[in-house]
Amino acid sequence: MFGKRKDKEFEVLSPMNGRAIRLETVQDEAFAEKMLGDGAAVVPENGMIFSPVSGVVADITDTKHAFCITTHDGVDILLHVGINTVNLKGEGFCVLVKSGDTVAAGDKLAEVNLDLLTKHGMPFDTPVLLTEPEHFEITRFGTGNLRGGSDVLFTYKKR
Repeated sequence: MFGKRKDKEFEVLSPMNGRAIRLETVQDEAFAEKMLGDGAAVVPENGMIFSPVSGVVADITDTKHAFCITTHDGVDILLHVGINTVNLKGEGFCVLVKSGDTVAAGDKLAEVNLDLLTKHGMPFDTPVLLTEPEHFEITRFGTGNLRGGSDVLFTYKKR
């Protein structure tokens, strides 16, 4: 009588200006094999980092290279800037938020010095992950060059 209700899709924005890539092509086995979650990545063109979703900053690593944001409906999103950037121990990162802050999708979170990553031979690949992929299905991936904080990197729906 009323028809079948469509499952709601949720958008995850690109955290940086750059080229969208599939997670399987990220230059780190743990991400490429989806050991930490499912999602997509971007290879950034510059160092501005934006929130991919609206929610609360649940955690920022001491080394400033990774952020966990919990959406308003309880979904944890992990944003990991670069590969092996933990080894920089925070050098080259300027974080603009703190744990507990409420952010809107597209808000500036931080900035990273990409020249420093180049100097240390670190790939720029920046994965964005759903940390509990068994509860979600990725429905669409962004392609090509994306604008950080405004273009969709991927969409998902609850299973």
